[in-house]
Amino acid sequence: MGGIKFRRRRRPAPPTGSTGDLLTAADIVYRGAIRMPNSSIDTTSTYGGMSGRIVGGQTHVFLYDSINASAPPNVWELDITGLSPSADYTSAPRASVVRNWGQIYGSARASWNPAGDLKDGFASNFNKVGHVCLHWSEPLQQLYWSFVDFYNVNGDPDWTVGMSTLNDSNGSSVGYGPYRFKATDRDGRTWYGHRSYFFFEHPTTGKMLTGGIAHSGDASVPFGPSCYGDADWPTTTTPGGHDAANDITLANRYLDYYCMNGSFAQSTGNYFNLDGSWNGVIRAFQFDGVLTYPVEYFPTNYPQARVDPLLNGGKGTWQGAMCSMNDAFWYEGTNKRGVLYVGTLAGGYSTDGSDPTASHTWYRNVGLGHDTCMHGFSCVQCASAGDSSTKTIPAFIVMDPDDLISNKAGDTVDYTTEAHQIIDVELTYNIRTCSQDKLQAKGLSGVWRVPGSTRFYVSANTADISRSGESFPETLIHVFDILDS
Repeated sequence: MGGIKFRRRRRPAPPTGSTGDLLTAADIVYRGAIRMPNSSIDTTSTYGGMSGRIVGGQTHVFLYDSINASAPPNVWELDITGLSPSADYTSAPRASVVRNWGQIYGSARASWNPAGDLKDGFASNFNKVGHVCLHWSEPLQQLYWSFVDFYNVNGDPDWTVGMSTLNDSNGSSVGYGPYRFKATDRDGRTWYGHRSYFFFEHPTTGKMLTGGIAHSGDASVPFGPSCYGDADWPTTTTPGGHDAANDITLANRYLDYYCMNGSFAQSTGNYFNLDGSWNGVIRAFQFDGVLTYPVEYFPTNYPQARVDPLLNGGKGTWQGAMCSMNDAFWYEGTNKRGVLYVGTLAGGYSTDGSDPTASHTWYRNVGLGHDTCMHGFSCVQCASAGDSSTKTIPAFIVMDPDDLISNKAGDTVDYTTEAHQIIDVELTYNIRTCSQDKLQAKGLSGVWRVPGSTRFYVSANTADISRSGESFPETLIHVFDILDS
């Protein structure tokens, strides 16, 4: 049940230099978990991703610590060398601290509104501005990081990427940027920042690939996993800051899906109706198999964020801000290959609206009487207004690299791309992720594949309750291997 496959007749694949089979759930083996150190690091409200590096033969990972209202998160480097991960996370070994690098951002953690004014929140309200991704570039010896205005409902053209040089001899750092990336979708609309919240490397060129994540203001984010790229990675000589002339163009669109609710979607003629039907064509990410949900709607002016699968041949769709792919890597191995995304999907295993275990997902607004879904179920943790769900799954989405290459060439249409496989990671590998009532969505926050290796590490924030219980859950690091021999 954990591996959800599409059944389709495949076109001949264009040459890519790899003849490997596509990754499936059976090719990925779970080795166990690693816990946070017995030290002062606090990850009880950490929401960002992870990365890592090999230093003198030692395996280190980078993580953010907790956000708060008075300061941005610190970046920590942890040593996990030689640890034997445990399938029982409550007895898993603990990483040790290499260094707290602190706030490595310098003046590069900034963005401006269209009027040219420094955006409020980047310097003061750190609960509003989140950190998403960490990526260590071994060739460039730089740590890249991203930040996002989670309440950017206006779709401001944000700066989202910074870079830091780390001085191992004395623990100091220098921040560079911020950098703003420019991507153009198939409608000819240019997005600044909104397709560049996480980044990974092209497997042959090493160029920068980027993707978007969920946040408020759905019209500015992709309705599915995304990939733009082939830009050079910024370096210490790359101009940054508030000058449009410094924007970095992402020349190629490998994958994208499009907003299907709100006024912008209606202007394209492709949008969902309140009853879960649609006008035009569905341009959101679609999935079939056993992962599904009962549609939720209200007779109000709130736009529908997903399709009714019963009207779409059993296929469901991405749902606005409750679904998010938060990191990825492109793997071209000896015998296996695939682009693997990690994140969250709002879905379950029932379309029965009376089933309390189904995925009931809706826009909650107590002031308008939407405290519960249309079937009468309440979310277990949500604000007074916002996207809410009773069930989400932590997911791996495996895409076929040849599909992405074909999209880039313009031979196929990006939003018609189907996943090769969707994997419910919790169900398939019996791993521990956060409780539904803690983050409102189960999910995976970041991934780091050791360069040249089949091993990869996945961060699951607020998942570990073995030390302090549900009140102070900590990050877990899950360890996986790709069977490729």
